[in-house]
Amino acid sequence: MTAEAAIHELTRLDVIARVGMAARGIVYVIIGYLVFDSGRHADEGQTGAFAALAEVPMGWILLVLVAAGLFAYAVYRLATALFDADRNGTDAMGIINRIGHAGVALTYFVLSYLAAEIAMGLRHVGQESEDGTSRMLAEQLLDMPLGPILLGLVGIGFLVSLVLNVKNALLGKHMKHCAANAPGFVAQAGRFGMFTQAAIAGMIGWSMLRAAWFESSRQAVGMGGAIEGIRSQALLYNAIAFGLMLFGAFSLMQARWRIVPKIDVVEEAKDKAGAAKEKIDAVREEAKAG
Repeated sequence: MTAEAAIHELTRLDVIARVGMAARGIVYVIIGYLVFDSGRHADEGQTGAFAALAEVPMGWILLVLVAAGLFAYAVYRLATALFDADRNGTDAMGIINRIGHAGVALTYFVLSYLAAEIAMGLRHVGQESEDGTSRMLAEQLLDMPLGPILLGLVGIGFLVSLVLNVKNALLGKHMKHCAANAPGFVAQAGRFGMFTQAAIAGMIGWSMLRAAWFESSRQAVGMGGAIEGIRSQALLYNAIAFGLMLFGAFSLMQARWRIVPKIDVVEEAKDKAGAAKEKIDAVREEAKAG
């Protein structure tokens, strides 16, 4: 394989997506294990999983690979938002889904950056540091005009995510982009994992609404804080741990069976940029003619 062909393979969306899904799966399996184990980093969410990886021998190498994988997943979700690679369309629901994908992309770009920082020893991990990200967002929104309303909308967004995850799990829509020959256990793992994601989104969304209502950023929590908040409810706590592991397993299985277009993201981006430039030039020409 020539160097040019190798680069082309690395910029194909299906390759990027599978690497990203595998990395996401590894992170969620570790989070679920840590919650089950109830040991150190158990309630620190994604950053706790990064810290756990960093502590094993040569773990920084694994963490660098995970950071690269999460970056790949962010690129994949950005592509589904900008290029409509998931074929969501341009109707109202399609636009909402694509905006949601853009938000997911931003989240995973941040997670990739955090993983890289932890790998290089530039960041100390703790639940407070993870919840601090949510609280910093809440504080910045509260400082804006109509800040409580904006923060409330963020909370509502998480609650909408809860509803959509439950709906997709119940109707089997989480398998929409998986190959028809995927084993039945993939759907079942994904269904329980989606319910777990919905529960966590609900807890985070509720904390954002409380932060907006009381105009206090300290009410806002991230995944780690949400999990910590149910520690005393043993049945629910263990169900969440099991669900996180299943969601991770589902993500790993998606890396094998998800159907992703084999488009070159670099070429697609160039085409989109060229089309946008042509439209801008056309508008300028019309303005001059007018």
